[in-house]
Amino acid sequence: MDEAEIIYLEVDAEITEAIDKLKHTKSDAVKLVVPARSSLLQSAVNLKLLKKAAKDHGKEMAIVTNDKTAKYLAGGVGLAVASSLKAEPKVPEAIKEEFSPDIIEPEPDEGKPTASGDSSSKAAASGSKEKESKAKSSEAAESALISKRAIGDDQELGEAAMGPEELAQKKAKAKVPNYSAFQKKLLAGAGVLAAVLVAAGLFITLPTAKLTVIARADKLAINSPFVLDAASTQSDPSSLTYAGQKVTLQKDLTQNFTASGKKDVGTKATGTVTISNAVSPAAVNLPAGTVLTAQGKTFTLDKATSVPAPTIGGPPIQIVPGKAQATITANQNGESYNLGTTSFTVSGGLTASGSTAGGTSKTVTVVTQVDVDSAKQQAVDAAANASKDELLAKVDKQDVVFEDTLATAITSVSSSAPVDSEAANGTVTVKVTYSVFAATKDTMNSLLDTLAKDAMPKGDQQLYQNGIEDAKYSLVKTISDTRVQLNVATSAYYGQKIDKQQIAKDTAGKSKKGVTSIVQQDNPSVEKTLVESSPSLVPNMPMLSSRITVIIKVSTD
Repeated sequence: MDEAEIIYLEVDAEITEAIDKLKHTKSDAVKLVVPARSSLLQSAVNLKLLKKAAKDHGKEMAIVTNDKTAKYLAGGVGLAVASSLKAEPKVPEAIKEEFSPDIIEPEPDEGKPTASGDSSSKAAASGSKEKESKAKSSEAAESALISKRAIGDDQELGEAAMGPEELAQKKAKAKVPNYSAFQKKLLAGAGVLAAVLVAAGLFITLPTAKLTVIARADKLAINSPFVLDAASTQSDPSSLTYAGQKVTLQKDLTQNFTASGKKDVGTKATGTVTISNAVSPAAVNLPAGTVLTAQGKTFTLDKATSVPAPTIGGPPIQIVPGKAQATITANQNGESYNLGTTSFTVSGGLTASGSTAGGTSKTVTVVTQVDVDSAKQQAVDAAANASKDELLAKVDKQDVVFEDTLATAITSVSSSAPVDSEAANGTVTVKVTYSVFAATKDTMNSLLDTLAKDAMPKGDQQLYQNGIEDAKYSLVKTISDTRVQLNVATSAYYGQKIDKQQIAKDTAGKSKKGVTSIVQQDNPSVEKTLVESSPSLVPNMPMLSSRITVIIKVSTD
């Protein structure tokens, strides 16, 4: 089986897994490598199933193992076994090797005549019986082993397959100290010790405490303007100009509207008239737009017209008016301007006659500028609160937001129906940019520290609180798109110097109940202390001063 395909199985592999891997091998020769003490090889039934699977799929199979019980069982079912991959597989003869009858060596004088025939006969008979007894004993052991294999009693197979000497050796070995168990106990003890050491270390390093010191302090009012520059990353405390940021949010808003305008889209009546001049001795030139009236309706000349002077005709002698034809258009739309043949009065004392037609009346709904402006404002107003929340959500939660700088800039407005166009309704789209100024809390702390320290009396004083938590900010003016002037108003508190690091060192490991008296020894301005610790049930402060956070708060009583 030099070209045999090798299958490696785990110690806890099941028979189904082994058969499945056997079936899917490509080679006709297979070596099944099984670890010692594998439950797979401790059952004759499993080995029979493996043998049957190999036969059914045309595989020449050998088992590679050093497990003695597995070898005995394999020999019983006729499976080849090898001790290593390089060893030649062969079917073990476990029963014959371990339980073959004892070979009785002949006595030195056996078969020779003795002086006492009876004695020899008795000795021979006795020897024969002893041989027969040993043979029967061996045969019984062999039968017992075969019987155990047949019924699958693998649990006692090892002892059943052992000879007397091997069984005695096994029992002797049982008396040897179990170093493996001792090693396990040793490791368990080491684990317990390590756990104790870790617990001790955690007891020292894990606890934390926040020590709040309540001290008497003097109040200091702060009210000062400052400049916030969103285009700069560096602050200039000397000019009270501090770096900030301008947060923006762009949105497209839409709003539907109903058109409210009315428009007359009818047509104007037109016609041709004959203008007569019987009053002016000279020709009369009428410019375009000259007004003609008839039946209370007003018309205008479409173009300039010259009406000749009157002439004298006869007989009988009479004045013949000068005449000229011209086209006219009604001033307004409507069917009421359609006039049959009628007389017109012309400015300048002239007269005209003629008719007009083609006037129609039609009124439609159109979009007005008011409609668009109203829809725009509705869109902006409806989105105001939600847009503000969305804008403020873009600012880091640790930053200070100056809500007075909130601004809404409309960058464009468009309507689906243009102004003055005929439409029953439409939609306005508004592009809006929302903005607000903000600054980091560190920046504002720097500003308030500067303002408070400049206003504090000179001397051995310490600033306890700069007033950032209660500060109120208002917009003074907008300097540019990236710069605003703001005003801050708050109250700061100062007093005797308190060394927070020294307090942490002095109280480390001490009882929580005695913390106030310890702190007051070197800090007479302290009224009381508050301790918050984790775990809360620990009666003492943490052993390490680095695990104690000291906070100074002022007494407002």
